[in-house]
Amino acid sequence: LRDSVVEITAALGHVPGVRPYRFVGQASKRGDETRKGLSQLQQRQVVRDFRAGGYNVLVSTSIGEEGLDIGEVDLIVCYDVSSSAIR
Repeated sequence: LRDSVVEITAALGHVPGVRPYRFVGQASKRGDETRKGLSQLQQRQVVRDFRAGGYNVLVSTSIGEEGLDIGEVDLIVCYDVSSSAIR
């Protein structure tokens, strides 16, 4: 799912007026720095920046639905990897 977060964030970055940021859990992934997890300190900073208007879109893995509480949000879009090509 992190690869999807990276791709969606990059695509949204080309939309005028959209300031996206990726929001992922702590687990580390070797290799590409953009797919590496965020520490708890980094996660808190991203949420603060979002609330302050630094970002207006957070693109998240399931961590976003597991306890992320941001009071004023206009829209939440949930996506998931399909387990079947015909699903």
